[in-house]
Amino acid sequence: LDHNKPLHISVKCKDFLIAKVLVDNGSSLNVLPKSTFDKLMVKEAHLQPSNMIVRAFDGSQRKVMREVVLPIQVGPIIFNVEFQVMDIAPAYNYLLGRPWIHQARAVPSTLHQKVKFVVENKLVVIQAEDDMIISKFLTTPYVDAAEEALETAFQALEIAHVEKSSNNDSAA
Repeated sequence: LDHNKPLHISVKCKDFLIAKVLVDNGSSLNVLPKSTFDKLMVKEAHLQPSNMIVRAFDGSQRKVMREVVLPIQVGPIIFNVEFQVMDIAPAYNYLLGRPWIHQARAVPSTLHQKVKFVVENKLVVIQAEDDMIISKFLTTPYVDAAEEALETAFQALEIAHVEKSSNNDSAA
């Protein structure tokens, strides 16, 4: 147990096996990088506008492009997860932050490299992913993340600002 590795798991989404899903209790949102979003071929109609600006741990800020709810299968359980779509180039395909951790009532452990949660009185344990050798004969489409991330600062994110919509707002 002598390591300092982040907790990466694999999940399924829309018949894709998604590798390098970072589970991060330091992040106040769930992030879907635009590069991963583009590979999933989600219909534009499912996207919602966003006025959210997020701050990375280094203080830099970035606007959220859109928001989308996607069904994510973690182990045997499917969660409908709201993601903030961002145009960043991180070392992960998804970031599951505190919103998903709390939704799943999960307990992530970077030390033990696993996530645990209870569903219908049964303990579900998700092991961190090991390095995979991907064969071109894999029947499930596979989405991998870039090995060298350009923007590692966008791993732990918090909401910096949400602009209020001025569409017929009546504040008294």
